Amino acid sequence: MKYSITKKKCQENINKSGVVVCPGCGGKIVPIETVDNSHNPTFWRGCKKCMMFENGVRPEAFEIATKMVKDNYFRVYHDKEPDKANIDEYDYWLNCQMRGTGRIVNQVLHLFDKIKSQKELENLAKRLSENHAKMKGQLNVAKS
Repeated sequence: MKYSITKKKCQENINKSGVVVCPGCGGKIVPIETVDNSHNPTFWRGCKKCMMFENGVRPEAFEIATKMVKDNYFRVYHDKEPDKANIDEYDYWLNCQMRGTGRIVNQVLHLFDKIKSQKELENLAKRLSENHAKMKGQLNVAKS
């Protein structure tokens, strides 16, 4: 049987993402055997605990999302929090809140890194330009 994506290739793609965890539970992202839309066997990345296909988020995004949701700082879905006595309903609600919030936090962290990198590049370009001007000035003085 030929797989569209092999388990090995799927794991390689997960590894390329760096360290990622499930945004719903914080669990490990692993290759999960499934079938694609043409019913061919394949592997997709996901969380076996949540039974969700998932690309994952950075661990710090999951940590921040956990704090935001559990301490009532943010709710991605504004439906009423279910009674904690109804464990299945509460767990499902919490997982959905965590998953949505984790994805948002992950995007914010990605944007922050991009902005930070851009500022570092701009600072480097400025320093290089200043050094170039100094060296050019020193060459002109040496020629005189």
